[in-house]
Amino acid sequence: SRGGHRFLAAMIEQLFADEVREVQGLYGPLRISERLLQRIWERRDYSESRLRTLDGRRIRVLRTGSWNHLEGPDFLDATLEIEGELVRGDVEIHFRSRNWREHGHHLDPAFSSVVLHVVLFLPDSGEAEAVTSKGGRPCVCALLEALDCGLEEYAEQEAVRQLCGGDAADLSEAFAILPAEEGDEHLRRIAKGRWKAKVNWAATRLKGTTWEEVNHQVLLEVLGYRRNRAVMAAIALGHPLSSFCENPPDPDELFVARQGEWKLAGGRPANHPCLRLQQYVQMVSRKPNWPDLARESSLGLEPGGEDDETSRFRKRRGMPRKREALAEGALGGAIGGSRLNTWVVDGLLPLVTADTGQDLFGWWFHWYAGDAPEGLVRFLREIGVTGKPSGPLCNGWVQGGLGAVTARLL
Repeated sequence: SRGGHRFLAAMIEQLFADEVREVQGLYGPLRISERLLQRIWERRDYSESRLRTLDGRRIRVLRTGSWNHLEGPDFLDATLEIEGELVRGDVEIHFRSRNWREHGHHLDPAFSSVVLHVVLFLPDSGEAEAVTSKGGRPCVCALLEALDCGLEEYAEQEAVRQLCGGDAADLSEAFAILPAEEGDEHLRRIAKGRWKAKVNWAATRLKGTTWEEVNHQVLLEVLGYRRNRAVMAAIALGHPLSSFCENPPDPDELFVARQGEWKLAGGRPANHPCLRLQQYVQMVSRKPNWPDLARESSLGLEPGGEDDETSRFRKRRGMPRKREALAEGALGGAIGGSRLNTWVVDGLLPLVTADTGQDLFGWWFHWYAGDAPEGLVRFLREIGVTGKPSGPLCNGWVQGGLGAVTARLL
């Protein structure tokens, strides 16, 4: 068993084989690599509208540069526009500003053409900034200020990308070394930790506003998916639920007002944010008190049952009927599929538990999976957690699998 843990830990460590730092995440300490930060930059997986130098100048990325996997700066020959001024040169990425000197870049001529130093965190007071061997001072920007979601989600996406790239079989073999009951219980413990973190997060949000407004914000965020969640959150804050009810905004105007902030490339037409805004505005017009209706539907859910088999739990508790009643009764049938499931597990159930103290972990664990990446689904099936004869995929196994692979705690 211990050998299985060590082998799997070594395997996952190879997926992130470069400089790693531990940061505090939503579900506890999280280890992330500089390669992950580089991939975020390479994919432009941030809101450019919030990309600023430390002194407040706007940065437009015309060309990210060529990703350099050898010695020297991380990205070569980038093209930027900084407050209207065209700038060409290299880009170096670190966790903190002080890493520049710690790595000796201030003495290395190979870094003399760096024009932008991208760091994850804002520098501490008095922290040394980057200086090249020729005395140049690259501009500095803090990437964390422009990210659209938490670091956990970026790390999860990177881990799933690795799984989809063919590493699932290796991870499955490593996991198979563990006794089946130990493997299952380990994923349950991880899922339980993520549940508690989500409930704590929900409690924090409830302290700042009303039940109605929190649900308004969360559902719009879910409708934005990961890439447009931040923009949807800004709309929810700027247009409270009360204003949606009293003077419904025009979805097209909401969309146009945020022109330039949306990330549309690669998205499915059915998930276009303008269509999702139209969907939500129509839903509120039909069910203006939908947060209260959703809460009432959830109050009848009986706690317990987290250790049951998923099929048995769903059948005994009438989960399919509960799901249909929630979708139709509270949301007017406007939202279904993975969006409905994601809202239930990321928003409704944690919020109800935080608001009432009624622990709905069993429902959260056995609820239908939201956006479960195929690589992770394959991984869970390979290790025998889901599929015949184990049982159907559920949110709990997805959450446990994401936490295990991402945080490398197996």
